[in-house]
Amino acid sequence: MSVLLLDDDDVRAHLDAPTAVRAVRAALLAAHHGDLEAPPRVRAGLGDGDLVVTAGHLPSRQLFGFRSYDTFVGAEQLVAVWSTADGRLRAVVHGAELGPRRTGAIGAVAVDAAARPGPVRTALVGAGPQAWTQLWALCAVREVTEAVVVARHHERAVAFARRAADELGVAARAVTSARGGHRRRTRSRRAENGGRGGCQAQYRPAMDDEDGYFGKSVAATYDESSAEMFAADAVDPAVEVLTRLADRGRALELGIGTGRIALPLAGRGVPVHGIDMSRAMVARMRAKPGGDGIGVTIGDFATTRVDGTFSVAYLVFNTIMNLTSQQAQVACFRNVAAHLEPGGCFVIEVMVPELRKLPPGQNAVPFHVSPTRWAFDVYDVATQAMSSNYVDVVDGHGTYESIPFRYVWPAELDLMAQLAGLRLRERWDGWAGAPFTSESHRHVSVWEKPAGEGG
Repeated sequence: MSVLLLDDDDVRAHLDAPTAVRAVRAALLAAHHGDLEAPPRVRAGLGDGDLVVTAGHLPSRQLFGFRSYDTFVGAEQLVAVWSTADGRLRAVVHGAELGPRRTGAIGAVAVDAAARPGPVRTALVGAGPQAWTQLWALCAVREVTEAVVVARHHERAVAFARRAADELGVAARAVTSARGGHRRRTRSRRAENGGRGGCQAQYRPAMDDEDGYFGKSVAATYDESSAEMFAADAVDPAVEVLTRLADRGRALELGIGTGRIALPLAGRGVPVHGIDMSRAMVARMRAKPGGDGIGVTIGDFATTRVDGTFSVAYLVFNTIMNLTSQQAQVACFRNVAAHLEPGGCFVIEVMVPELRKLPPGQNAVPFHVSPTRWAFDVYDVATQAMSSNYVDVVDGHGTYESIPFRYVWPAELDLMAQLAGLRLRERWDGWAGAPFTSESHRHVSVWEKPAGEGG
């Protein structure tokens, strides 16, 4: 019997999504029933990288084999399969196509097993081969009504969305921001969910609806679950600073939400206009006294333009980190600069990245542990990508959610401001104006558009 030799072209021609999903599901069931031996992977350190080997034995099919790959340059993977009946080599697969299809199929099987029945909406962080096979395989098990794509380079997300529509028939859209996620992270640190007992996994899409992470279900309880941030001692100092900077001019809030800052600022006589992606959050603001008097434009605050100019623009509560690429963050500064009057100011309130809490070799920082919630941040120090991750247990049922961000340093924000034609005017530890130091955990920064410069 001749050896079957396969390359990437063969894999693309013969391994479609339904076949990949069936194979992975069969392997997982075999492992569950004790018919698949798959020991942990082995890494051989080779100086600047590793050679990694995984192995498996399927007695019922009389097959065993291995897969190897490297961490040097991402060379072609090698898969080899032998027969236990006669010891002959049966097949060899080399290339870069099989690995992502396998991983995508594993994700699809997990979603199919854990998600509620029926169509799903999904969000993808990244626009590379692995993100593609995740969506490719998911379409084999569920109807995907919408896919939202966030990537470090927005143009890649746009191309990915176009390809998803053309090849998979999925209504996909590219966004520059995982809207509102980091504010939810801070809210979630303070919220406590009742209920104890055994944990049963339940899949929840990363984005609820077209409002991003802030759909109707979140907007309905946002103020209550973030009550500490709505308290006078949290709101009043911010409103005082912004009123002073507005100096009887107009204010533009990026991510206006339910009006936590905008409503009291308008109450001080400052005309406020907002930009927000979430119609549900804005509807909550509209229902409050004075909410109908505040103009709002629905859109991505990194790129959406509104009429007129403003004395001050502001982006509070860590929301700059919802823009998950440096490109989008730079675009946000340029968008704000185009809206500011000469002499106008841009104000950002954001955390200082907590990398000092990372022990050597660790990439996760837990920030909440209780019988009903585990929450932790994961950092990629090479790309400044991070995610906030939550496991909640309510009435014996578990849910998992992961929200992507991009952390940013004060000096990097200063450079973004410079690229947009702004210059640093003030930086404080908080709204009360305390000095910013190396021990500060957050900062409020004010950049100014030089007088005499037009939009």
